[in-house]
Amino acid sequence: MLLDPNPPATPGVKPEYEKTTYQPEWKIYQAIFNKAVGIDVPASDHSISVETATGDWISVSSYTLTNCRSSHYPPLDIYGQSNGRYSILWAHNADHNWHNVYQHKAIPPITGASTLLHGMQVGTYQVTWWDTTKGVPCGTDTAIATAQGLLLHFPEVASDIAAVILRI
Repeated sequence: MLLDPNPPATPGVKPEYEKTTYQPEWKIYQAIFNKAVGIDVPASDHSISVETATGDWISVSSYTLTNCRSSHYPPLDIYGQSNGRYSILWAHNADHNWHNVYQHKAIPPITGASTLLHGMQVGTYQVTWWDTTKGVPCGTDTAIATAQGLLLHFPEVASDIAAVILRI
């Protein structure tokens, strides 16, 4: 997107800027736009950069990224406690929130998620998954803890799920 500080070539056309001033010493126009600019970015991994294509500077008061999630914040919130032999945890699909539910938005389930639990004693563990809505177990797995930790593979998480992890 190009924000043009020059007056429109066609008389009567409303420019995008609020005000522009010609600077004769530099032979350029400097404009104040004071507007929000939206750019559709398709879902995927992206690096977004902003650059001044012409001229030598620009002042931007803020950037607001909507409908996106930083890779620093995965879509699965995980909370838990452990004593090294026994762990409990709760995992929540971050998109399953009151606003999205109220708006009847499609909330895709999270599949293929995993995490590494640290501080577990080396050994074999039984993982019991719990349906938190119904309050009943919904599956079991076996996981092995090594010196690096216990690798836990989550089943599909539509809203949230809990796990009880016991050393066998």
